[in-house]
Amino acid sequence: MRRGMRLLLPLVFAVAYAGYCLGFSSETSISADRSFATLNVPLGQSTDVTFQLDNDGENAIRGFYYTDNIPAELIVNTLSVQVDGETLTPSEYTYETGGVGSVYSGCRPYRWIIETPPGFAEDNPVSQSVVIRYSVSDATGVAATYEFPGNEWAGNVEGGTGNAFGYDDDAPTLTFALSSPEPQGTPVSGPFGLAVLALLLSLAVVFRDRLTTDKRDVL
Repeated sequence: MRRGMRLLLPLVFAVAYAGYCLGFSSETSISADRSFATLNVPLGQSTDVTFQLDNDGENAIRGFYYTDNIPAELIVNTLSVQVDGETLTPSEYTYETGGVGSVYSGCRPYRWIIETPPGFAEDNPVSQSVVIRYSVSDATGVAATYEFPGNEWAGNVEGGTGNAFGYDDDAPTLTFALSSPEPQGTPVSGPFGLAVLALLLSLAVVFRDRLTTDKRDVL
């Protein structure tokens, strides 16, 4: 794969793939999925998000990009980008963000461009798969729930056989909350803990018997 330049392209270049949000291309067999490591995150921590596209068609996808629309209050960090099992360096793809509300209200679009059309200078044809992993964390420090409204991807099937495109309007909610409080005291477990418990019970019995004897003496 040839080392490509990091280009600051406007997000609107996607109009080259008009109608990409209507479904999957009938030209090739493609499946795509976005998943979260967890949707319930302790405040101050992050969760990993994985987008994976599998291309089972005979032709590679050129000019591929993926966009996720993420609530503006969250911080996004790219963890890794892989094409056909090979990890790309940051200089071998383009990463860009758009303005808050430019696509969905309250969200910022984040885009990973694997190849830049029309010349595909990065030389990253997708013959088998793309896997993009990134983390999201809360920047406010306040417990809250956020909705992810949707994501989309697009590209051209090599050889001019048609466009590949897709859209996922599933809207999972991600919750950042305070961790459950740690239990107070020392749990009783193991042989030593059971021995301590037995000793405490014996002392309780002795104290009970002593108290009963004292009462009888008084009477």
